[in-house]
Amino acid sequence: MHTTVADIIALFHSKLDEVYGVNEVETFARLALEEYSGVPYAEYTRYRDKEINNDEYTTAIERLLAHEPIQYVLGKAWFYGLPFKVNTNVLIPRPETEELVDIIIKENPTAHRIIDICTGSGCIAISLKKNLPNAAVWATDFMDGALGVAEENAKALEADVAIVKHDALCEDYSALPDSCDVIVSNPPYVKENEKESLEPHVLDFEPHTALFVPDTDAMLFYRHIGHAALGKLRVGGVLYFECHTDHATEVANLLLALGYKSCTIVKDMFGRERIARAVKD
Repeated sequence: MHTTVADIIALFHSKLDEVYGVNEVETFARLALEEYSGVPYAEYTRYRDKEINNDEYTTAIERLLAHEPIQYVLGKAWFYGLPFKVNTNVLIPRPETEELVDIIIKENPTAHRIIDICTGSGCIAISLKKNLPNAAVWATDFMDGALGVAEENAKALEADVAIVKHDALCEDYSALPDSCDVIVSNPPYVKENEKESLEPHVLDFEPHTALFVPDTDAMLFYRHIGHAALGKLRVGGVLYFECHTDHATEVANLLLALGYKSCTIVKDMFGRERIARAVKD
């Protein structure tokens, strides 16, 4: 018996609709068809009768039934118009982080030096390099698995980004350049006591080292990076943080206390306080 595109779509719905809902399952099926069989996402109806091998789809459905994110199942996530390799060593790039990248690009068109701290998949650093080609960009992370993914993405996307192993919580930032125009970070910021509020596809699969901070110190990474960035930014340089929506004001107050000239909070597309932007005096 031959398997067609229409058969695969029907199979996804029969197995997954009760778990995810019809619309989300339709998206999963179309993403899988594009990745595994080259069926265009937006034109899949034209290929309904195309015959395909169904082995990969069966495995994908099993993984989705276990609540594994579709991006990990396919090994790819789209971010700022670019396809990034992802696996359980890195967080899945999110739309609000695209907003952060967009703001940096628009506000810093002539930036010469940019550092992305806690880079994960490299999505921020690589997207900045692709859109600000005259800037020299560094991307740092402490985890070897994340660094490997970032390096693969930089190579695949032909982005000349320096990937550096560096612990954001250490005192020594000498491996990173001085006189930077922009430093950006989307650090861990979810408190341990919030674990129960997270969906299984996040808690069970995404790397906890990239997600969580101690309940007693939600500002851990912001404090260390904010302090170090003062020594790395040029006068007038800008530090951008993605923040927990409950703590953006706390991040802004911390940065002002550290000595930044000004700090503003930017809301995301959902009206939540998400980005802190501080200027070095």
